[in-house]
Amino acid sequence: DNKLLWYVAPSIRQWRKSGRFNTQCYSTRFVAGANHDKARKELEEACGKLHNVHTLNDLAVANLINEQQSTVYLDFDGWNDGERAGVAVLHAAPLQVTAVNFAGTTGAPWLHYSI
Repeated sequence: DNKLLWYVAPSIRQWRKSGRFNTQCYSTRFVAGANHDKARKELEEACGKLHNVHTLNDLAVANLINEQQSTVYLDFDGWNDGERAGVAVLHAAPLQVTAVNFAGTTGAPWLHYSI
């Protein structure tokens, strides 16, 4: 449950409406049933569609993101359990951003920004 979703979802909605960015959202974690938290529901509404890719390996996810020509890859997991750093390593999108839950840098040269 990443509270950052609450803050990012309105921006994603605006990006999608502006047409300046190809906004696609992907979930790399398994979600059981319809009991999503409010932040996830907000993200689903902001994105228009949330692609569940938790069964795909990193290469398949990166290829899908690239094929759909997503502008930004925003990773909410950082270096936490279940993270999918391999997707970013494969340069899934032209701009790659990660959310970090600590003060500092990831030290990963394939990530352009941290929030």
